Amino acid sequence: MKYLKLLMLTLVLASSSFCKSHQEDTSSLLLALAGAQTADGKNSIVVFDTTDGISYTGKCYDTFTAGGASGPAISPTAYFNIVLGGTAANNDFHKQNTSSSTCASGTSNFGFTGGGVPAIGSDFAFKVYYCDPNYSACKQAQWRAAGFP
Repeated sequence: MKYLKLLMLTLVLASSSFCKSHQEDTSSLLLALAGAQTADGKNSIVVFDTTDGISYTGKCYDTFTAGGASGPAISPTAYFNIVLGGTAANNDFHKQNTSSSTCASGTSNFGFTGGGVPAIGSDFAFKVYYCDPNYSACKQAQWRAAGFP
């Protein structure tokens, strides 16, 4: 047991001394995933918050690329798991999930209004759509896709 603890401590210390910043690791991993991903049918990520279980504020992300707007495509699942941490952040007031629907208005998607605000960073780009009680009311299908009842 003593040796196991010593080995674990050694591994933790060694890995922390060789790690780059989280952002550099994420960027490298996203670029690697761009070329090696398989289609999983997911087209967007929905992220919703509530304070009372009645009114919701939400975002929907789609059209992911690595290295800027003209870079290779990234799956929403890769971004969700690597950058957003998957469902680990979910609680009674915050939920996030991937979806096979797209964000924009239409018959087979969520119906978020607007054309999607391009969010371009140094590591990736995506479009984000918003809803909230003051701008464009969120729809039940939208917050349910995130995991709210």
